[in-house]
Amino acid sequence: MENMVFLKFLHGGADIFYWKDARAYEVDFVTIEKGKIKDVCQVSFDLSEAKTKHRELRALLRALAFFNLKEGMIVTEDMEAEETIDGCLIRYVPLWKFLL
Repeated sequence: MENMVFLKFLHGGADIFYWKDARAYEVDFVTIEKGKIKDVCQVSFDLSEAKTKHRELRALLRALAFFNLKEGMIVTEDMEAEETIDGCLIRYVPLWKFLL
């Protein structure tokens, strides 16, 4: 899944990075276009386990705070939803929809 997300970002022409902080929290993709951060994105096949969801959200929220952003995305196998956590909008996007 991560390879497909990477290729979609690459095809879109963005500069693609990953982000890691001093506590070893990682975000799979940070994309930059025209000098501005466009996307902060995690990729997780399944978020049904609370432990997995917590880990992915914790890293995403830390990255959003670091970059002073209010919106992030988690690409999943089939989950589609939105929720607001700590004032940040988190969008869950199924892979098939992300690739459109």
